[in-house]
Amino acid sequence: MAKSLHSNALDSSPLEPSRLDQWFSVERQTHYIQQVRQQIEITRRRAECFVRLWAYLLLKQRVTEQEQEQGAIKSIVKLIPVQGDSLCSHREAADVFYANRERGSDRAAGMMLDELAKLNLISRTFDGNVSTIRVRPLANLDHGLETLTSVPLDADAFNPRMDAVFSAQLLATHYDWLPGDPNATAYKISQALRRWSAHYSLSIRVLRQRRQPGVVGVYSLFPVAARSNIHFFNHPGRSLYLSTDKDIDPLEMAKPGDRECTVVFVRSWAIATRYLSQRSVRQSFDDMRATLRLLRQDFPNLCDIYSLSINPGSEAIAQAIGFQKTVQDPELPIAWLYIPFDQFLEIEIDAALAPLTFLPK
Repeated sequence: MAKSLHSNALDSSPLEPSRLDQWFSVERQTHYIQQVRQQIEITRRRAECFVRLWAYLLLKQRVTEQEQEQGAIKSIVKLIPVQGDSLCSHREAADVFYANRERGSDRAAGMMLDELAKLNLISRTFDGNVSTIRVRPLANLDHGLETLTSVPLDADAFNPRMDAVFSAQLLATHYDWLPGDPNATAYKISQALRRWSAHYSLSIRVLRQRRQPGVVGVYSLFPVAARSNIHFFNHPGRSLYLSTDKDIDPLEMAKPGDRECTVVFVRSWAIATRYLSQRSVRQSFDDMRATLRLLRQDFPNLCDIYSLSINPGSEAIAQAIGFQKTVQDPELPIAWLYIPFDQFLEIEIDAALAPLTFLPK
C-alpha cells in the first residue's frame, strides 16, 4: 500500500520529479487516471504517465512563476491547463514515470512521450536533448472529485449471489496495470469470492451506500493453511493468482478450527475512489478488526497478518497503519506487507490516518 500519501504540510525542498507524490496525492492521481480512461481508449499505464507528466509540468510552471521565491511548492488539488510550452528532458520524464516502480531507461521515457503524442494528449518537439511539450488537457476530469465522500456507508456481510460481480469489478481495477485481459481478471475474482465465501462466510465483507444495494468497498480475509505459509517468504509474484491464468490457487484456505493456522492474508481491499475518505477508510478498518476478532474464535492461534502491495494508494494506507514491507519482488513492483495480529487490533486508526491526504472528508 506507497509512500506516496503525505501530510498537508509541504516542505521547502526543491522540486524533484521522483518526489511528485509529495505534491500530488495518489488518490487524486487515481481519480484522474480513471477519468482519462473513461474518455479515451488508453491503457492504465499510459494514462498514469500522462497524468503524472501533466502534474509535473504544472508544478514546474508554478516554481518558475512565483513559488520558488516563497520557499514552498503548493500541492495540486486539481489539474488545470499548463500555460504555453514546457521543457522536459528524458531524464526528468523517467523520474516522473518510474518513481514508484523499477527504474525505466531515459530512452523508454522518450518512447512513452512518443506514445502520448500519438494519442494527441501532448504535442512534442525534441532537439536531441530536451523535449518541448504542450499538454492538451481533457475536459470534465474533475467530475466526482469532491462528491460522495460524505455519503453514509454501512458495513455489511458479503452476499455471494448479489455482490460478487460488483466486488470483482471494483477489485479488478487494482490489477489493471498487469498484463492480461481485465475482464478475465474480474471474472476470475468473482468466482474466487464466491468460493471463499462458501468455504468460510466471514472471509469477505463489503461497504454499501446506505439504502443502495451496490458495493462501494470490499475486503477479504483469507485464513491460510499452515502448509502455504512458505509463500510469504518467497517472491510475491510467484503467489499471484487472481490476475493470472493459473488454474490452481497457490494459497490454501484453512478450515475453521485449524489450530495450526497462524496467518490471515488480507487478500483484497478496495474502496471506490469517489467514496474514499478518512471516514470510509476508518470504517472499513474498524469493521475488519471486529471481523478479525471473530476469526480468532475459529482460528485461535492467529498471530500474523499479511497483505500485498498491488495498488500504490492502498499500500500507502497500509504502511500508515503499521504494515511493513518484508519481501520485494525482483521483477514486479509488488511486495509482501506484514503486521503482527495483536498490533493491528490495538492501532489508533484515527491517529494513524491523520497525516494522510484524502479527498474531501
